[in-house]
Amino acid sequence: MKNISTEEFNKIFFDINQKEDRNFKCPKPIIFDFYADWCGPCKAITPILESLNKDIEIIKINIDNEDKLSNFFKIRSIPALLFVPANSNLSESKMEIGMKSKEAMNKHVKEYFNI
Repeated sequence: MKNISTEEFNKIFFDINQKEDRNFKCPKPIIFDFYADWCGPCKAITPILESLNKDIEIIKINIDNEDKLSNFFKIRSIPALLFVPANSNLSESKMEIGMKSKEAMNKHVKEYFNI
């Protein structure tokens, strides 16, 4: 699990300022966890994310520090989890909002990633 900035996101995945290429360059599934340090449910969901299949990369994005990214993804409520299948396009990703139980999270992982 790691935190990234908007600049890092633009270099690693795709540049949010460009309209064309919106393909995630990721060899394995990713869950982007949009959170804030002051958010209780955001803190509570972290151990659940850490318990998921190790073939899934978890990337945390602090909405208070990365307003360009949170605006790009239209984050209005947290926690917000963006499920991105390996080597997929932005249109193939799925957003889930709010606190999730471990069972619900495993269901989403199975549904969105087939693992």
